Amino acid sequence: MREISKQIVSDKGELAPFSFMLPSGGEEIKGAPLIYIPELVAKVVHLLEENDKLTWHEEFIPASEVWIKIGGDKGGGTFKMNFQIVNIATPNSVHNTCVFCCFAFGDSVTNLHAALDRFKDQVEHLNGMKWSLELQNLPLLQAELEEAQQAQENFQQMATYVVLVGGAERNPRAVNLLKQTADKKKHVKALETQVRKCRAAVKKGFNEKEGPFVKRLDSALQEIGVQRQQYFGGAFIGNHVHKALKV
Repeated sequence: MREISKQIVSDKGELAPFSFMLPSGGEEIKGAPLIYIPELVAKVVHLLEENDKLTWHEEFIPASEVWIKIGGDKGGGTFKMNFQIVNIATPNSVHNTCVFCCFAFGDSVTNLHAALDRFKDQVEHLNGMKWSLELQNLPLLQAELEEAQQAQENFQQMATYVVLVGGAERNPRAVNLLKQTADKKKHVKALETQVRKCRAAVKKGFNEKEGPFVKRLDSALQEIGVQRQQYFGGAFIGNHVHKALKV
């Protein structure tokens, strides 16, 4: 279990009330090691912010959503709960799999409750939370928009030339180019909408509730165990500030 703990980079281990089958056929409840990451939400946010190549899989995932897949796996004598970020190019890759809970016993209903009930509120929070992508995505969206605009212009020029030379009705290539040009225009329009939304969100700046800077700061403080305290309008005071400055 120590090796497993190192693999999932957990800072939390405890004895949880697991169920064990007795030779007589009965059941015994006793404390046994459980390894887990306490702050699941903070871990997910941290990995999202580390990833600079998020994708929406050609609009299969709605532009305003980030998908997280959570599942369990039993093998090698252990039961492991993990999550994967779906908004990357290879979501099922082992490198995109983060184990956040592990125990080396049977996966009975009793044991699953003992290990996983602690994550119920956090999973519900993830399901409804708003994570601000704007600061990270705005430069990427702007670059993608410029590239799409250039591609649209190129297709438009080719289509115009082919139509002038051969006529649209008699030339299948012209028909195809015109269709692709129309598709490029739709893509450009969708990107322009996303860029406008990103710019509007970034302008919120340090808004107390919705500002992307404040959200990033809160998640960073949560990762290192710092809890903010209000003092004259929310200023940082006390030992938690000292802890943050040392990190």
